[in-house]
Amino acid sequence: MTDKVVEGTVHSVFVNREDFCIGTLMTADTNTLVTFLGKFSSFPGEELRAEGYYHEHAVHGIRFIVTNFNKKLPRSPEKLVLLLASGIIPGVGPSMSQKLVDHFGNRVIDVLEGQSSTELREVSGIGRNKATKIIQGWSEYRGQAHVLAFFLNAGFGLDAAKKMIRRFQPNPEKLLRDNPYRIAWMPGVGWGRADKFAMKLGLGRLDPRRVAAAILYTLLNASHGHTYLPHELLRGEAGLRAGVDFDSNDQLFLDAIAELTNEKQIVVTKEGVYHKLMFFDEKSIAQNMVELEKYPMQGLSKTKLDGLIDEYEQVIKTELSEGQRKAIGLAFNRGATVITGGPGTGKTLSIGGIIYVAKKLQLTYKIAAPTGRAARKITESTGNKASTVHRMLDFQPFGDQDGMFAHNKKNPLEVDILIVDETSMMDTVITAALVKSLKPGTRLIFTGDSDQLESVGAGNVLKDIIDSNMFHVTHLNKIFRQAAESKIIVNARRINSGLPLEPGDDFFWMEKPSVDMLKRTILRIMEKYNTKNLSDIQIVTPFRKRITDFNITTLNEIMQEMLNPNGAALPITDCVFRVGDKMIQNVNNYEKDVFNGDIGYISAIEPGFAGMEGYFRVKFDTGEVDYHFREWKQLDLAYAITAHKSQGGEYLYVIVVLPPDRKADIMLRRNLIYTAVTRASKLCVLMGRPREVNKAIETKRTVERFTGLRSRLLEIRFGKK
Repeated sequence: MTDKVVEGTVHSVFVNREDFCIGTLMTADTNTLVTFLGKFSSFPGEELRAEGYYHEHAVHGIRFIVTNFNKKLPRSPEKLVLLLASGIIPGVGPSMSQKLVDHFGNRVIDVLEGQSSTELREVSGIGRNKATKIIQGWSEYRGQAHVLAFFLNAGFGLDAAKKMIRRFQPNPEKLLRDNPYRIAWMPGVGWGRADKFAMKLGLGRLDPRRVAAAILYTLLNASHGHTYLPHELLRGEAGLRAGVDFDSNDQLFLDAIAELTNEKQIVVTKEGVYHKLMFFDEKSIAQNMVELEKYPMQGLSKTKLDGLIDEYEQVIKTELSEGQRKAIGLAFNRGATVITGGPGTGKTLSIGGIIYVAKKLQLTYKIAAPTGRAARKITESTGNKASTVHRMLDFQPFGDQDGMFAHNKKNPLEVDILIVDETSMMDTVITAALVKSLKPGTRLIFTGDSDQLESVGAGNVLKDIIDSNMFHVTHLNKIFRQAAESKIIVNARRINSGLPLEPGDDFFWMEKPSVDMLKRTILRIMEKYNTKNLSDIQIVTPFRKRITDFNITTLNEIMQEMLNPNGAALPITDCVFRVGDKMIQNVNNYEKDVFNGDIGYISAIEPGFAGMEGYFRVKFDTGEVDYHFREWKQLDLAYAITAHKSQGGEYLYVIVVLPPDRKADIMLRRNLIYTAVTRASKLCVLMGRPREVNKAIETKRTVERFTGLRSRLLEIRFGKK
């Protein structure tokens, strides 16, 4: 579609919002009226140069759709009256605008631009206060119009443009012309868009600002969860991102490293290169954890503690293991402790015991987890309210670096005991925010299963804390009798030990996976267990992209057609979502209070009208959330999810699919199949050929993560380097 250009004066505006307008333009060359639609606000009298295309609407006829625009201020008296009377300046209507133009003529723009209140007061009816308000109103109009045009013409939507204006005050355009890559770290932008933006502004491929940005972005977005990168790996990955061979441009890379070090944007250690944020987050975790552990605790006597634990055993009618009793006792006598163990070993009962003793001692406590599903799971299993870490810390969408969370070092949580469940899912950034929010004397208990997959985000927090040997760690190994009867738990333990599987009443192994078998299995589960609740059934498989036939994308399309064929579809090109679909949030959206991994269902569609953008509604456990149609890429179908995405969740019926394809070998690891199997509480069906299943069980290696938390802990505690 070839862009055309129309120029002229805005004659009238029928719909005028911040993000949308419909109006007519009197063209300069033919003196004819053209109806236009644009994603910007407009006012009569503005001179507009618009690029775009003509589109014929079935009802409204031919309209010009604006894709790019520039505004100029009019100079003729009649157009000036029209503009000033359009409402752009509060308190200036047709009468006052006529007075201004009559008095100043076409100089009125110069007077307003010069912010001359003295000259304005020459006009009848304008006093000191009125003049100040007119100047303020004109400045806001001019600033907003110019800067918005800068971003909108660069291809950004209104919401993104407004966020950038707010983020890069006092002069967004100047700041971003100086270094366009500042926007790369804003949600929804990323390297690709920022790079296109920079190229549009004239930066070259080898511009030092581009090289530095590629290094910084690579460090903050390193694959495989690294918190730092060895020099050579950084050289390769940053070069790949920027499309620059740093082996041939070695000095360019070294100069960028030196400059970033001088600017304190990166930290170079003996291990490698850190982005400053990751380095100081790791250091903050280490400092705060050591402070908690070193704080002199007023411990409980063994007699009193044993008595309270005995009471708890009577209440739950269960005899605790020695490990559980030890874990409960350490929680009250140490500043920071860890409880780890697999399913059926009694982590939940240990948490319950800590809460019971805390209540008896009249100590305040909180329970938190990394995701909404994990928080709901621990709430249901203990009967005590848990929240996500983000909600507990009270995230502030527009806070500064220190105020990203309402609770921080300056405003700590008022709590005596904090229990954080599913700690294996905690990444470096959120852990740093958490420990900074705790005042000395708070008792911190991390609980989780160290044999599960690592966190999605950067870091390997739980493993590094355990491996430091600086904190009391209770490893729960004893499986309770009732749990020992479950083949799900038995096989989870056998997987961890590298032993063959033992199918049973609640664990089935189907050795010839196929799509038809998957469909029949789901229908059989729904029939046998009399359930149509899709939240009870979850397919888990390693691959997200179409690398094998059994991948998240393909399986979700198949399951949607099978389980929700008639739901009303969202009217969005390339989007396949329907009302009733099971959905998963892919990114943290703090403004909507939904987080990566939250699962819900599309409950309604509200189509737009009269040029207004439509939206759809998703019902999560925490409530309903509205999404503009343009935000649909924040979500994915969730009939099938990856093992990583399944972490923290528990489902009655889980189907684990290992693709019968050698291309899947790279993902076949013990902790992946272990994590997937342990999501099931009532039934686990494993679909996979013996080759893939055995390979996964036998492959104990994990993806190496370059993390330095253990080193930071040892440096602070013992001064080791």
